[in-house]
Amino acid sequence: MLLRELLIELEGELERAGAPVSQLAPPNERKIIRAKFEAAGLCVPDEAIEWFGWKSGLTVAARKSNPGGPLPLFEMWSQEEIISSRQHLASSSDFGPESWQWSPSWLHLIGDNNGIAVRMTECPANPPLVRSMQFGSPNTDPAYIETQVVSLCTPVYWWLEDLRSGIFRWDGGQGRWSADFKRLPEWRRVLGFG
Repeated sequence: MLLRELLIELEGELERAGAPVSQLAPPNERKIIRAKFEAAGLCVPDEAIEWFGWKSGLTVAARKSNPGGPLPLFEMWSQEEIISSRQHLASSSDFGPESWQWSPSWLHLIGDNNGIAVRMTECPANPPLVRSMQFGSPNTDPAYIETQVVSLCTPVYWWLEDLRSGIFRWDGGQGRWSADFKRLPEWRRVLGFG
């Protein structure tokens, strides 16, 4: 699967940049990942399974010391955190600040107010629709496709290119990423994936 190969490359680039890759929790078995989502009533795309088959979020120590983790821009979440957050939203009967901002057919995968969501589907083998989420934007409104791509492969590939080109740089002294967003093409800035 292309996403698996890209994630392995991403890990290598994060290491070369000096990011604390050891803060990423080891992966879970794919059948266990799927079973946990199914137990929560979620039919997630295979790419979401692949994401957690790469890394399962942050280690407990990293969550306390560096909640953002070693991934540029977006906070890493564990599968358990995603399921818990989703259950909390569902129990509040409101998936967003406004009713049009969050559709229950989408799964918040990475990040906090700004992050990435994947659309759950009846056929998990199909690549999911993927959207960047930005606080205050329509996010998962079906008519709002300005921040949508067809696969998680796309933002992961962009992050690889951004790391290789020096747009993202790990600042070991500060323990965080710096970014030169002016070097991103305008169309990438609009999409919001990095």
